[in-house]
Amino acid sequence: MGAAPYNLSIEQGSDIQIDVVYTDENANPYNITDYSAILKIRMETDWDTVLVELSTNNGRLSITGASGKVSIRVPAAETARYFFVSGFYDLVITSQAGVSTRLIEGKVFVDREVSY
Repeated sequence: MGAAPYNLSIEQGSDIQIDVVYTDENANPYNITDYSAILKIRMETDWDTVLVELSTNNGRLSITGASGKVSIRVPAAETARYFFVSGFYDLVITSQAGVSTRLIEGKVFVDREVSY
């Protein structure tokens, strides 16, 4: 199964709160206990420069293992510093055995804040 396409629209200066649940074809959640997760945003898919990195290591992603849920949480103070207009991202989870699975991917659009 490939990554599900999902475009993100981020309001600059607002909180991001998104939950992604990894399920099988029968909508049963996979147990992803002890997995790590990372989400990177780049201007173009082949760019080396990372605009934003969210991960379980930096606390912007968290995993609720038995329910298969990856939570994306970014506070408004951080999104206020998003000065790019658009880019591309993917969300990858990795098991302790080193098996990586791309859950979602797509474009990112930042709706620039006016009242800051």
